[in-house]
Amino acid sequence: RIIFSTKTFQSKMQDILGTELRSGEKTEALDKVFPETVKFVGIYFGAHWAPPCRLFTDTLNSFYGKVNQDGLQFQVVFCSTDGNEAAFERNYKKMPWAAVNYLDEDRSQSLRQRYGINGIPTLVVIDPKGNLISYEGRTDIQTHQDGALEVWEKQAAEAAQQ
Repeated sequence: RIIFSTKTFQSKMQDILGTELRSGEKTEALDKVFPETVKFVGIYFGAHWAPPCRLFTDTLNSFYGKVNQDGLQFQVVFCSTDGNEAAFERNYKKMPWAAVNYLDEDRSQSLRQRYGINGIPTLVVIDPKGNLISYEGRTDIQTHQDGALEVWEKQAAEAAQQ
C-alpha cells in the first residue's frame, strides 16, 4: 500500500508544488493539505473560460467525492490558466481541493513546463514520491470512473518494479 511518508513527501512535493498551497479561502502548508492517507495527487490544469474544463471539473468533483468518502486518498491541486484572478476565484470556489496560488505565475509556469501541458483540461497524476503515474488522468477517470484509483495503483506498482 502506498502512502506518503512525511519526510519523502515534504521533499518531493516542495520541489514540485512549493511550500504552500491555497486551500479554500486560506493558504496552507503542504502537510495540512496532504494527510498521510493520500495515495495520489492529481495536478489539474484548467480554466473556467474553456467549456471542456467546466464539464471535467464537475466529473472530477464527483470522482473526488466518491474515492475520498472514507478518507482522503486522492488530492487534487488546481493549476489555473484563467485570464485573471477574479476568474480564478469564481472557478476555484466550486472546487473542494487545493490550488496553486493564482499570483504564483512562476510555479504555474514551472508545472506546465515540467509536464509539457499543451492543452486543457489536463489531469497529471503523480505518486507520493513525485513520480509520474499518468498524463491521462482525465481519460482514466472518464473511462474507469471510480476504478481509476485501481488503475493508478497498478501503474505505480509496475513502475516500482522497474
